[in-house]
Amino acid sequence: MVKLISFFLLNIYFNLFLGSNWVSTAVLYSADHITWKTCSLGDGKCRTAAEEKNCGMLGGACRPYIDAYYIEVTITTIAGIIWLIWKYKTMMRLQSLPMSAWQVQNDNQRTKPLSATE
Repeated sequence: MVKLISFFLLNIYFNLFLGSNWVSTAVLYSADHITWKTCSLGDGKCRTAAEEKNCGMLGGACRPYIDAYYIEVTITTIAGIIWLIWKYKTMMRLQSLPMSAWQVQNDNQRTKPLSATE
């Protein structure tokens, strides 16, 4: 029973912190903070909650003029290009390996059994 509980806790840990779930949560959380908004009454920006409240009290509404989607797409595209430049040599080296380098050998294909090495 202890092994089962520890397995579930380990699974939860990996899903939350090392899996892909935290990335989508972080992106959705940051979307409101990176959206550039302006007040509909004038040229005032709505950067903080106080500025949004002030715009609403004056009868206006904070409307986005640059949506978070475009900012996130730009940032992730730049990060992807940087990653490709950084890992290009490794990808080409792996691509040039023969098919036999990717195959897993079973016990019958090994040249020396474990008992012969002792």
